[in-house]
Amino acid sequence: MSQKPLAVQKIEIIGNQLALLWSDGREDYFPQHFLRMYSPSAENPEKLGEIGASSFLKTTVRKYADVSLVGWQIIGGYAIQLYFNDGHHTGIYSFEYLRQLGDLLRFQNLSSG
Repeated sequence: MSQKPLAVQKIEIIGNQLALLWSDGREDYFPQHFLRMYSPSAENPEKLGEIGASSFLKTTVRKYADVSLVGWQIIGGYAIQLYFNDGHHTGIYSFEYLRQLGDLLRFQNLSSG
């Protein structure tokens, strides 16, 4: 028996976060600057798994602190393309990648709490 593919049921901007409701009932809330920082585009080196020293991370967070979303588009049934106010729009966020980012945020929240 194959597992049903993961899908996003609802997308909404709430304050400075992008809220996603997944088909399995999970909800993720992503700070908009965090999504810009982890854009999976070729021009953006700050991808998940490529973060090194904490000073680099702090510099990167400051770099995107004022960036916000201006829109999005579902790509096929597998990804979301996000549009940011700094003109960036080339990152295609697969649903799988967004779940990984959501897991990272959950881990960070548990670790800091």
